[in-house]
Amino acid sequence: MARKKVQASRSRATARSAGASKPRARKTPSTRSGAARRTPGRLTGVRKPPEAAADASPGAALVDTLDATIKSLADRFATLRAAAFQQGGAAGQQRFDQVFDGLRASYNALLKQDLARNDQRYRDLAAATTRAGDDLTKAIKSMADVVAIIDLGARVTSLIGNIMSLVTVRQPLRLVSMSNPVVPVPKSVFEGLEAAPVRRVTRGGQGTPATESSRALQHLVVKGRRATPLRRPGGGALESIIDIDDRVRILETDLPPWRMICALRLRGPFGSGAIGTGWMIGPKTVLTAGHCVYSTQFFGGWATEIEISAGRNGDVFPFDTVKSRRFSSVNLWVEQEDPDFDIGCIHLDDPLGERVGWFSVAALGATELEDFLVNVAGYPGDRGGGTELYHHRNRVLSVTERRIFYDVDTFGGQSGAPVWIHEQDDAPPLAIGIHAYGVGANPPGMSLRANSAPRIIPEVLDQIEAWVNEDGGWPTT
Repeated sequence: MARKKVQASRSRATARSAGASKPRARKTPSTRSGAARRTPGRLTGVRKPPEAAADASPGAALVDTLDATIKSLADRFATLRAAAFQQGGAAGQQRFDQVFDGLRASYNALLKQDLARNDQRYRDLAAATTRAGDDLTKAIKSMADVVAIIDLGARVTSLIGNIMSLVTVRQPLRLVSMSNPVVPVPKSVFEGLEAAPVRRVTRGGQGTPATESSRALQHLVVKGRRATPLRRPGGGALESIIDIDDRVRILETDLPPWRMICALRLRGPFGSGAIGTGWMIGPKTVLTAGHCVYSTQFFGGWATEIEISAGRNGDVFPFDTVKSRRFSSVNLWVEQEDPDFDIGCIHLDDPLGERVGWFSVAALGATELEDFLVNVAGYPGDRGGGTELYHHRNRVLSVTERRIFYDVDTFGGQSGAPVWIHEQDDAPPLAIGIHAYGVGANPPGMSLRANSAPRIIPEVLDQIEAWVNEDGGWPTT
């Protein structure tokens, strides 16, 4: 038995040795599969087929990120909502619901838009939103502080709103200046052509030199930008006083910029009266809300007479009172009472602005306005009956195509007040909107608890310039 094994082993070795002297044919995949072997031919270079081009638009990455954010939120919604209640009570839970209901609604609206654009402004905004969405997703998955999660949710919602204002197809505007029939004023017609406005700013006026600087300007007015609000809105009824009333009375109304803001007494054709706020935009021109000069509710049409008291301080009138019976608005307010165009103008015979000065007015893009701290000052009815000037400040919460939203306390009578910013600490006031509405007038589907102003967009700035020119224009020097 042992001999047979040795012989078998020798036979196998001999076979291996014989096989080594004859090269073994290399089998190709086709040979192994039983297919006929191909005869080698002329070799040519073969290029790898091009891969499908990656989506050049940042919209795909944005949607993927927000999908993940919404899914993470859905997975942990009940736990986060309970944490919001534990940390902030009913008000905290209410804010949680408002922010994340708004986020879902904004995202659903975004999905209906064409996100395939590729311009730099869109890319930058989409990239910022994608980063914020990633941060929110990570915070949700790690169950970070619920207040921080809510703040991130509000920021993502605001950024989506800015994208919506950019990608939504905008129909050309046709605004027409319309004036009360006391003195006919030539109509000014213009078309809205720019979805992304180029920065435009009118020149402000200083008025007569002040003997001192305002301490309220130094200590109360906010300047520059801020990534988070000065306060977080709490719960409560849908009122224009949001959470705690933080308005502060201004006593230095004879100093700039406060003296450029005017208390208005409005009179209708049947003796009806109301109060409002206006502000100087030129030597003889006051800007205010449209419903302060034309209102079917208050006056049944045009106001008949308005008293203008620049810098009024209770019973003190540092610049006297002037009257006007010449007013203007735009067709989209007079004919439709469209809240996005609640803009009015009062024409003066007296060059009041030469004494008190006037605001610079700016048409800025939505992304330029992001995170700016804003100031609003006017003459409310609940404090002083429209005779005392009150100021409050906070951060821009959201910007849409034609409105600005902010967590700033206001009350009836402050309609028409200037909404202004200071771009740097030493920069002059720059008006960007006309305050007109409280929380109850926010567009349907908007969950933000914020007051709002029609934005100064290029079409509105065109009309403002036309109104000032009707009154003699700005000084050339």
